[in-house]
Amino acid sequence: MSKLNNLGENLIFIFGIPRSGTTLLQLMLSAHSRVSTLPEHSLTLPIKYLGYYATPVQAHYPISITSLGIQELVKQLPQGEEDYLEALRAYCNTLYEKSLSRDEKADLLLDKTFYFHWRFLTKLYPKAKYIVLSRNPLAILDSISSSFFAGSYKETVRTGKDIQNDLPILADFLNQNDVASLHVRYEDLVTSPEAEASRILKFAGIDFENGVVNYGDSVEKEFRLGDPIQAFKAKAPNTESLDRWKNELTANPQKVIYANELLSELSKEDVKTFGYDLSELKQELSAIKGARSWFRFESRLLRVRPWVWIVLLKLMKLSSFKSLIKAMRYYSTLLLEKDI
Repeated sequence: MSKLNNLGENLIFIFGIPRSGTTLLQLMLSAHSRVSTLPEHSLTLPIKYLGYYATPVQAHYPISITSLGIQELVKQLPQGEEDYLEALRAYCNTLYEKSLSRDEKADLLLDKTFYFHWRFLTKLYPKAKYIVLSRNPLAILDSISSSFFAGSYKETVRTGKDIQNDLPILADFLNQNDVASLHVRYEDLVTSPEAEASRILKFAGIDFENGVVNYGDSVEKEFRLGDPIQAFKAKAPNTESLDRWKNELTANPQKVIYANELLSELSKEDVKTFGYDLSELKQELSAIKGARSWFRFESRLLRVRPWVWIVLLKLMKLSSFKSLIKAMRYYSTLLLEKDI
């Protein structure tokens, strides 16, 4: 007998920007006797790009012709789009069902997945439950920086752009009322794990179990989820990482420039929807020891007259001047002892 309901009543999806604690939340919930989970995957994302809802950017087949063919096919179906969604659901449900069948006791499947396609996903599974985990953007910045960009805030902000791109997407989702959703803040989860776990489990429609908070003794270690180090190292939620970003900026106040740049690119409304106050975040940033001197440096830099920038850009076309600038950057980095 199938455990999985066609429209997703047995499914729980977790959304969250990378390094916001989604692996911790997944480990906690998967420790519940009624919840089974999956390694990270992107099962529902590729099927959005079959030609009806969207097309891939690149493929080894004629994209436009294939897309047109799919759209014409859907038009000819008795129930049109609904029949198409039912077929896509059948594909996903087959795999979800087989995964859920691994655990005889479990009747809920937890899927930590991408959120870029949330409008499509909520059409596919309108009865599923969706949990959004948010975290202080400055803490996410520090964690992404140390995990993926060798500690460089500059590269994280200017090249990675995960936070600037993804936070508005999640804010849009949190502002919708079409599907059942719950907003959880990482800071609340680690400071009050039992209370937050109870709230989440109530949302999921299941009773509280102590193993959810002390997940380390029951979680399936063979799953290699998003954070194979910190989340698996601990056996329960802890507050060790809450002030890590402050400690990093105190030790390297020059990074404040890029943290401030990040905040300047975020919408006050989006940050509020995400569960934080942009003004308070900026105040916390300015309170970092040594930060004000770097703010003043940044301010002076921005006041340089436009014609100076024009001259400098023209000089950069000269190989000798470019070599000089590169040498200055190299020795400046040595003096600062860290690449900012």
